Amino acid sequence: MPEKTDLSESQRDAIRRINGERRRAQARHLRYRLAVLGPTTKAVIAHAGGLLFDRMMAGWSVTTLVADDSDPRPLEILGARVLDLESALAPDLRAALTSSDHTPWPHAVVVAGELCENDPRLEEGVERALERGATDIMMWGRSGVTSIDRRLSPLEHQLSNAARMFKAQALAAAAPTASGEVTVTERFRSSDLSVVGDGVLQHL
Repeated sequence: MPEKTDLSESQRDAIRRINGERRRAQARHLRYRLAVLGPTTKAVIAHAGGLLFDRMMAGWSVTTLVADDSDPRPLEILGARVLDLESALAPDLRAALTSSDHTPWPHAVVVAGELCENDPRLEEGVERALERGATDIMMWGRSGVTSIDRRLSPLEHQLSNAARMFKAQALAAAAPTASGEVTVTERFRSSDLSVVGDGVLQHL
């Protein structure tokens, strides 16, 4: 297991602040559920950190599932619960994605395309979710699976100012030596038919 990176005082303070915001958001009782699946903590933050933060602030329950065993604390800065992908995929998420009822868990999934390409279980779950249309599927990168890629259309999520600030904190914690400004948008491809014509994701 890699050595855990010590968080700075400002990053620990960010986690405390976001925990308070998460408690207030949860009191709104919206409780839509978002799952974000990626190969590493850094990849999840870099590609979807702003989206998961903004959804959390809107009252969603956000769970991240990562394939490696890197330090989960940077994702906690964004208010996400962190699970191991391999442990969660077989008994929980895969069954939910292939569920035939009308209230599958989760309501929306954001996934790295490379995971679908490399894991037949996830590929099957995403394909069935797309067929049934009950779960919004968003993806960064391409899956390499034609039947999945052809069902997804490009869109952008515009980060709130708070999302940009917290994403920068999380990236600094996940990759202290990395540099670069957090962009105002995150790009995905999505099955969500409620996206407006210019491709900007609308908050629920």
